[in-house]
Amino acid sequence: MIDKPAKKSKKKASNKAYGYLRVSSRGQVDKDGFTRQKQGITRWAEANGKEVIRFYEECVSGTKQVDERVVFYRMTYDGDEEGVNCILVENTSRIARDHIVSEIALEDFRKREITVLDVATGMDLTVPSQDPTALFIRRMFSIVDQYQKDQFVYRTRASRERIRESGVRCEGGRPWGWYPEEKLACEWAMKNVDRLGTREIARRLNAMGVKPRRGKKFTSRIVYWYLRQTKELREEALNHNRSEE
Repeated sequence: MIDKPAKKSKKKASNKAYGYLRVSSRGQVDKDGFTRQKQGITRWAEANGKEVIRFYEECVSGTKQVDERVVFYRMTYDGDEEGVNCILVENTSRIARDHIVSEIALEDFRKREITVLDVATGMDLTVPSQDPTALFIRRMFSIVDQYQKDQFVYRTRASRERIRESGVRCEGGRPWGWYPEEKLACEWAMKNVDRLGTREIARRLNAMGVKPRRGKKFTSRIVYWYLRQTKELREEALNHNRSEE
């Protein structure tokens, strides 16, 4: 729970709002997680007379406590400073996937006189808990969100297991040489490493202007791990092909 006291005297900008966007992983950042949420919030705000003056984007698990979220904390602080008393979210799960975490956050917003609106349903998530109907509906949405997450995790795990059983790599980063721009250098290094050693391979790659994925230049250690990963992957594929014969 966020302990910083609210500044009620500045809560005057009733038509202004913040948009809070949350995804759980970097993969969702690279896809359309933030874009989809932002578009939904923008459409709702335009249709309901709200002016979104700023969006806050955060990549953090929905089960993490709100006081451990840097962006979330900054948004509440800015709201106190700028007099913004409304936060728009795509749905209840953007506040939190965990029901307890969600209720703690919403209770803190009530004390600060901040309204949190779910644009998917138009529901005010910060209505007083004494309203049994609204509380029941909000809790049901939270339970459904958690169920959908559990289903997604189950399907993803089952899919990974099926792919692994087929002998195909399905997890982890792509090995060096996977991308076209790396293939030529990788093949040369694989062919000459036994003769030259990793230190000399690194020196020659740097001299040719080849860059590693991270860092500015190759080192003996980087070459070793790159080639080891590539070799293991090729051996896995070879063994799988033999087992299929």
